[in-house]
Amino acid sequence: MKQHTILPRVVIAFGYTLLLGLATYVMTRPTLAHEMQPLGPPVVAACYETANSCDLPSSGPADGKSWLPQPLISNGALRAATLKPLSDVPCTDGFADVFPCANVDLLAFLPHTMIGGDTNNDMWGWTDPVTGKEYAMVGARDGVAFVDISTPTAPRFLGKLPTHATRSSWRDLKVYQDHVFVVADKNQGHGMQVFDLHQLRTLTVTTETTATLLLSETAHYNGFSDAHNLAINEETGYAYAVGSETCSSGLHMVDIRDVNTPQFAGCYSEDGYIHDTQCIIYRGPDPDYQGRELCFNSSVSQMTIVDVTDKSAPTRLSAIAVKGNIYMHQGWLTPDRHYFLLDDEMDEWFGRHNTRTYIFDVSDIDAPQFVNAYTAALPSVDHNLYITGTYAYEANYTTGLRILDLKAIQEGNLTETAFFDTYPENNDAWSAGAWTAYPFFKSGVVAISTLDRGLFLVKPRLTPDVILADRQTEVNLCTDATGQRSLSLPLTLQARNGYAQVATLRTSPLPTTLSATFSTAQVDLNATTAASSTLTLQGVAAASGSYTFTVEAVTADQQVLDRGVVKVHLANASAATPLLQKPEQQTTLHDLTALPFSWSHDGSADRYQVEIANDPTFANTVYTLTLSSPGFTLAPPATAAAWTMPLTYNQQYYWRVTATNRCGTAVSATSQFQTPRVAFLPIIIRPPAN
Repeated sequence: MKQHTILPRVVIAFGYTLLLGLATYVMTRPTLAHEMQPLGPPVVAACYETANSCDLPSSGPADGKSWLPQPLISNGALRAATLKPLSDVPCTDGFADVFPCANVDLLAFLPHTMIGGDTNNDMWGWTDPVTGKEYAMVGARDGVAFVDISTPTAPRFLGKLPTHATRSSWRDLKVYQDHVFVVADKNQGHGMQVFDLHQLRTLTVTTETTATLLLSETAHYNGFSDAHNLAINEETGYAYAVGSETCSSGLHMVDIRDVNTPQFAGCYSEDGYIHDTQCIIYRGPDPDYQGRELCFNSSVSQMTIVDVTDKSAPTRLSAIAVKGNIYMHQGWLTPDRHYFLLDDEMDEWFGRHNTRTYIFDVSDIDAPQFVNAYTAALPSVDHNLYITGTYAYEANYTTGLRILDLKAIQEGNLTETAFFDTYPENNDAWSAGAWTAYPFFKSGVVAISTLDRGLFLVKPRLTPDVILADRQTEVNLCTDATGQRSLSLPLTLQARNGYAQVATLRTSPLPTTLSATFSTAQVDLNATTAASSTLTLQGVAAASGSYTFTVEAVTADQQVLDRGVVKVHLANASAATPLLQKPEQQTTLHDLTALPFSWSHDGSADRYQVEIANDPTFANTVYTLTLSSPGFTLAPPATAAAWTMPLTYNQQYYWRVTATNRCGTAVSATSQFQTPRVAFLPIIIRPPAN
């Protein structure tokens, strides 16, 4: 036994030396595209859970933040990061330097060591309204770095606003009235910083400066200690901090109209923890909420819509959850306010599927609908997305900036049209790489903040084309008072990415009894970015029913730019007025246990609505029912454990039926009936005794 004790020590020493040498080599060798192996298990960027939505270990205070890992990225990942600055590198053969790309050029890259020397998180942008200069403001663990990007191939780091409290891996910032507002998470005592951006005009610090110029906040709000995120409605002058220790981690509303003296305005706590929100003055397709201030909340387990017009009494209008969602992280509205795109930060980890973006139809604020989920070709985790025009700009951790075309969103489809991968090591589902891509600069520059590298400035090269915007996918063609069937369908052609040619409109073959004409079939987009035409449909002799055809915009050489499918429903007129049959007019009933109702049937009716009231004006309706057949029996359901008859004894009732089809409605005359004075008790005849 004793003679073998030396060998294990030699083996251990040799192994240790080998591992040390290998580690030194890995840490000092250059990083090349697709060469790195994963640096370890996923390090989650942020997971706040109010229930058990993440299947993660729970610990810490019961304030809605039961799990918050620290740090975000390992030292090994930092050492592996590419730390050399780059400038003006076009995307060629799928790469810009070592970074994979498609249709996106690299204008500049500043490693985090050149913008204040600390790892980064969220960011925002500002354009000076006087000089027109564009600035990137990059959140770091120890503050906010300001970078002049007005010459995007030669950006200049200007200085840093230090954190108000301690270091934080989660910092968020937004702009209002040329001031930036900053919050930080897991950072007790930070509150909300305010900094006057006009000061940036006088700063001349360059990237060669070795010392960082430290700036000072111009105001501060201490109504909360720390917060995870911040939204600002620039139209109203209110800020909405979320994920704080106040308001049950919901909406903490602040009046910032006087930027130097922010004032508490109200709380919304019904959702519990809200991770992110977008708050707007609503001018969308739902007529019920025009001009109201609404917040669209990513509330971990659900997306909620809240009316915050009255800050003292915010009201939840609707909520929606989708099977498969684990952590609803952040989302953004399309410019027409018809759709809301949402990223779930945890579904790629635990659902083990590729990057997935969820599409919600929010055209009915009271009843948002899940439309579809776009699934990408790679497994990275999606983090933040923003929408401008008809493109969504996603920051997907390890696969970087992904630009999705929304032109087919009405059909529930998104298409990736360009990308720039800021993390070439791998595309795994874990937290490294891109945090946020800011796409709102008028220059077309997109700024990308990354956890582990620094700031990227890129410029997409998107194909010039035309889309049919605001097109209707389903229309009704009805006979008018003159007996004619015609419909005018407005179309908007929107030129994108510099398209400046003629676009020709055409339709697919229609039934011979239908005709379609355009007020302008050839639309010249040389001098404008948007133009309109009117499609007129006529179908005097066409039979009632549904017809489908395609509208296309094509180039001079007949290449299809965009197409939309339109379904037309033809009907002669409104449904015929129902004739009430049972119960008959002025009938006195003898039994309420099973009461049959019936009326005449019109084959063009899509549905019938029955109303029963105890007054002839139907102000006090006691029963309503919508169905497709011309009759029903008012009786207990077969599966009901308990059921109460809505009618009472010895009462006069009134009833009517409304028939509806795609051309309108028709309301029957009112009929009435009397219920029995008392319950009917059958006479029991006993057989004679033997």
